[in-house]
Amino acid sequence: MLENPKHKPFFKRIVKTLKAVGYYTWFRTTNTKEHGVPQSRPRLYLVAIRKDSFKRDFCFPEPVPLKYTAHDLLVSTRGDDPNTLPRSKTGRTNLQTVKTLMAGSDALRDNVVFVDIGSSSRFMTYGVDTLPCLTASRGAQQGWWVVGKGRPLTITEMYKFQGVTQKSVIKKHLKAASAGGLTKTDLASFSTSSFRCLSLWLAR
Repeated sequence: MLENPKHKPFFKRIVKTLKAVGYYTWFRTTNTKEHGVPQSRPRLYLVAIRKDSFKRDFCFPEPVPLKYTAHDLLVSTRGDDPNTLPRSKTGRTNLQTVKTLMAGSDALRDNVVFVDIGSSSRFMTYGVDTLPCLTASRGAQQGWWVVGKGRPLTITEMYKFQGVTQKSVIKKHLKAASAGGLTKTDLASFSTSSFRCLSLWLAR
């Protein structure tokens, strides 16, 4: 199972090679927000199963409702103050850009708004009630600003947006490890589908 092979010629070569050496292949673009976590993380997934292990047709997991809203995953801290601004000039510019775009609407008041304060203004993005893709670099920088809180996402919150809610697990890892790669919900969904295809899934 491969995540996010972006380059089309290289991707086609992978598929052709896998088929040539005896694998069935399936691929599809899916998004983390379709599998229980309010994070927008579109990824192209390629699943390959060796023909001599193949037992039944592979089916990509169907979308499921969100288990938690963005508001559910945020925690309250003593430093929460919506009037607080990012330390960096670029961060303040990005935040003001989003506030200007949303001027006249109730979105900033009624929704959870995330602003990318770690990128240049040219590539800045934001999300409303859904966290845009939490990359490893944004995780290390704590570069997603929560407008209503007046602060960046905490390490605990980043783990939650990756589908990890156990406090014992969160405490053992560094913030850079709280982003990037597969989310817990993506991994669970695709593993379940793969195990069923191989007849390794046991009914509970």
